[in-house]
Amino acid sequence: LMSFKSVYNMAGNKMNPSSQSNRKTLNSVVTRIQSDIKNGNSFYYFTVSDYPKIFIGSSQLSNELPVTVVGDSIMISFDADTEEVVDVSSFDNLKLGKK
Repeated sequence: LMSFKSVYNMAGNKMNPSSQSNRKTLNSVVTRIQSDIKNGNSFYYFTVSDYPKIFIGSSQLSNELPVTVVGDSIMISFDADTEEVVDVSSFDNLKLGKK
């Protein structure tokens, strides 16, 4: 299921153009972040200050995930569901790329 959700989220919901989703966008601050390697792929688990779930995203989703640290402001989107760990469909570190 996690592999399917990962592919689905990276496809940007283009698999079914008439589908409905509970996609949410959230601006928040990273409170914890840790990496994990599964089958040679890097995954990043993180929590944010004002949402009670654990989020997960891969380095294939965003080059900003590996360099994100606690305290960084981020904007993410994800499908709101009842899973304990939520797959992120987009990730933007708002502190990176600005001068």
